[in-house]
Amino acid sequence: MVEGNKLTIIRESPSLCPGIYVAKQLKAPLETVCQTVNFPMMRGVAKAVNPNAKQTSIQLSEDRCEEIIEVP
Repeated sequence: MVEGNKLTIIRESPSLCPGIYVAKQLKAPLETVCQTVNFPMMRGVAKAVNPNAKQTSIQLSEDRCEEIIEVP
């Protein structure tokens, strides 16, 4: 969803992101996997598009993940 200069990425079940697969396979907490792997990767992708881009995680669970990437 694009609103102004914000790109909002929302993932809701039943779609699974790679982070959920990794967390389940490693039997690791989802938040740990996302904080150490997924979020840095998404920040890098956003900053490759625009160095001033900002990524924020709003909600994180196996049922619903919501991230906001702001590209000024």
